[in-house]
Amino acid sequence: MYVGIIIAPFLMIHAITGSVYLFKPQVEKFLYDDYYTVADQGEKLIHSKVVDTVKEECPNSDVNNYRPCDAADRSAEVKINDWWPRKMRMAGVLYPRLKSRKRTFIRVLHVVPGF
Repeated sequence: MYVGIIIAPFLMIHAITGSVYLFKPQVEKFLYDDYYTVADQGEKLIHSKVVDTVKEECPNSDVNNYRPCDAADRSAEVKINDWWPRKMRMAGVLYPRLKSRKRTFIRVLHVVPGF
C-alpha cells in the first residue's frame, strides 16, 4: 500500500537525471558554449599538434580521448586523466556525495538508488 510513496521519489530522481543524460549534447551546448565556440581561423590544426599542446600544458596527465571539431567555428575536445589511481570510497556508490559539484551530484543521485 505504501510502496508507491516509498518508490515514487526514486522514480522521479531517475526520470529527471535520466532526461539530463538523454539531452546531454543540448545541455552541454547551453552550459559550455563559451568553450565550444571559437573564431574561424581558416584551417584546422593537426590532431597530434593539439594533443602535444595539451601534454605540454598538463605534463602529469594522460590523454584519454580526442574529438575533432565538427565545424570551422567549433573547438576540438581533448579529455585528460590526471587523477588515477583514485582511492576507493563508498560515497557515490552506497550513499550520495552531498558536497559534490552540480553535475557529479546529479549523476550520483541517478546512480545510488539504482545500486
